[in-house]
Formats: sequence, structure tokens, C-alpha cells
Amino acid sequence: MMEPNRMLDEVRLAAVQPLDGGFVLDMGRNYTGWFELALPDNVKRGTKIALEFADKPLPKGKFQTYGQRSVYVARGGGGERFRNRFNYAAFRYATVKGLPRAPQPEEVRGWLVSTNYEAGATFSCDHRLLNKIHGMMCWTYKCLSLGGYTVDCPHRERLGYGGDSGTSMEMGMLNFRTGPFYAKWAADWRDAQNEQGDVPYTAPYSQDAGGGPVWSGFCITMPWQVYLTYGDRRPLVLGWPVMQKWLAFIDTKLGDGLLQSYVGIGCARSPSGTSSATGCRREESRVRIASTTVPPSSSTTATSCTACSLRARSAASWVTTRRPRSTRHARKSSPRDSMNGS
Repeated sequence: MMEPNRMLDEVRLAAVQPLDGGFVLDMGRNYTGWFELALPDNVKRGTKIALEFADKPLPKGKFQTYGQRSVYVARGGGGERFRNRFNYAAFRYATVKGLPRAPQPEEVRGWLVSTNYEAGATFSCDHRLLNKIHGMMCWTYKCLSLGGYTVDCPHRERLGYGGDSGTSMEMGMLNFRTGPFYAKWAADWRDAQNEQGDVPYTAPYSQDAGGGPVWSGFCITMPWQVYLTYGDRRPLVLGWPVMQKWLAFIDTKLGDGLLQSYVGIGCARSPSGTSSATGCRREESRVRIASTTVPPSSSTTATSCTACSLRARSAASWVTTRRPRSTRHARKSSPRDSMNGS
């Protein structure tokens, strides 16, 4: 069974600055989790304390919040502390308005909240920069892996993208004991497959999002990496029917050895250099399917490797794709894991 979310490292206030009738609280580092503020005793009943959370400052005194905010209405009388236990934020800076004075260091506390998996390895060397890079990687991974899956960003979308997570899963499995974590997430991917065999780009599945075959193919690459790292065959055995069905679905979308338009690859830049300013909701883009294992003239069938099942079919080619406006996946939505209290 997967470990629950827990309050882990404590984060303390680093600096306070006045800003537009309020204050900016710098917590010293970005983290994902909870924020607690003790109110001054002279805050009157009915006073609204508005908090916004940002991962970085922007020009002209603005902050990048992605809509992360909380509002607390004071009861008055002193002894009040506010901590939103029904949500979390990913941030370094908290802007607070409604207080009669600047918060004191002892009145502000934060906690990293993440899945409570154990450390699986340590790393140390005589090169300070390498030690810092390793520490940054482990901290970032913990900030992205609460609730039983890793997300692309913990403040904006909070979705479990297969493509994004495919780049970090080996690091996560080697540095932490995440066998139960990925076994649970593998079940989310199995549940997300629709009747036609298609697999979405995110799991737990709640909405359409941008990606491509490598995103959906996480249902193959992740159970395989679990087996390589931990020797656990269960995600592979349970996921085998899903893998076969998805590869069969992909076969129906191939024409003349090329993947035909049925997906929207909105997270990548087009070959013309056009910026993907519209992000994952972009309707038109281009996907490169590059052959790295076979010569252009080769003709092969699908393999068990998610990337090779497509790459082995073509030479380097550009394929125009268009994402339909209608929902691609007719399936029962999987509810996002709720926040577990500590």
C-alpha cells in the first residue's frame, strides 16, 4: 500500500518586504505544501486576510501566482492561526493583505507536503556543485510527487503527465523507495484506458491535456522501469493487457509507416520555430518521429517499447497533426487523490 501524504521538512520565513498595502513574505526557497500564519492579537472580527502564493516575482511588483490564493475571515479576540488544510500551494513568495503590521518570523511557518516514501540512497562527493545539484533534484522530486503521482507543475495544472514523468522516474526510483508509489500510479494508468484502447496523456485522468505517444506510452515504460529497479513484476503483469491494447490502437493510426493525425502535440515547438505560447491547448503543431534504431527502408511491426513501436516504422519525418476540439477520451473520470491530513 502506498504511503499517505505527510508534513515533512519545515520551511521558515527568510525575509519580509512591504508591498501595496500588504507584505511579501519570502520563504527562502520554492516548496509545495502548507503555509501557516499566526495573526496579531489586535486583528478585529470580520477582517479579511487575503493571501496569494507565487513561485517567482515578475516586473512592476507583480508575482506569478497561477491563481493560488486563500482568504481567511478573522473571528477576533487573539490567538488565531490560519493554515489551509484543504489545499496546498507551490511557491516561495506569499503576499498577505489585511494585517495591521508585518508578520514576525515566529508567526510564519511552512511545511513541505509530499508522499511519505523513504529515502533509498544517499549521495555525497568532494564537489560542492554536484552535491547541490543532487539536493536540488531530490527536493524538486518531492515537491512534484504528492498524492500518489508526479506532476508537471505543482501550482498550475497539477496533472500526472506521462511524458514529463518519464524523464524523472528513474531518478525517483533510485533515490527513494517508491515501489508502492509507482504501483499505485500504474493502476491509475490502467484505469484510464478507454474502450478503443487509447490511453490519455495524464493519469489519474480528469481532462484532456497535451502530449503524444510517449506520454501515453508511460503505461509501458513506467512498469518496465519498476521491474528493472525493484524486481517487481506485478505492474507489468497487471498492465500487459493494457499495453497490448494500446499498441494495437496505435497500429490503427499508422499510414505508410507514419503516425497519422489523431493527437495534438502542443507542448513542443514547431519546426518553423513558432513559439508554443498557447501551451498544451494549441490545436496545430508538428511532431517529429525519428528513427534511431533501424534504417529508413526498414519495415517492422510494433514492439514492446513505446518509443520504438513508432520510431522503428519511419525515417526522420515531419508529420502535421491537428487536435480535435471534441474530447478524445470517452471514459469514466478518475478522481484526483484528495489531500491527506497529517
